[in-house]
Amino acid sequence: MATVKFTDPFVAQINLAFQIVVLAVLLVSLVFKVKKKFVLHGATMLIAFLLYLISFFMVMLPSFLNLQEFIINYPSNRLSIVTVAHAVLGGITDIFVLWLIFSWRLRSNIQSCIRKKMIMRVTLILWLTVLVLGIVTYAYLWRGY
Repeated sequence: MATVKFTDPFVAQINLAFQIVVLAVLLVSLVFKVKKKFVLHGATMLIAFLLYLISFFMVMLPSFLNLQEFIINYPSNRLSIVTVAHAVLGGITDIFVLWLIFSWRLRSNIQSCIRKKMIMRVTLILWLTVLVLGIVTYAYLWRGY
């Protein structure tokens, strides 16, 4: 396997821990949903997305840009495949999340949200899939799998 030049492993570890915090916020948000506290559910989902955006711009995007040359030179390498899948599904998830946020805009009336229940479920499944792919990418880069 070809070697990959990458950023500081400490930054990657901090980002992984940060993503677990984001996951915890998502889980808290789901508890609010189950308790029918929909405004709190929406607010905590927004917080989770904003935390993710910080991580995306500070760590993930620069890391992906660092990997561009590797991905281009070794497109069939499993690191390349997982990283591209992570990026593409992450982009799709981001679009869904942004659409949900802008269509909701912290409204107290939940009727418009109820109609979006299916897209919310799809978005959550995508988000969790992207998180798993991110963990796999981390493992390939930093644990040598």
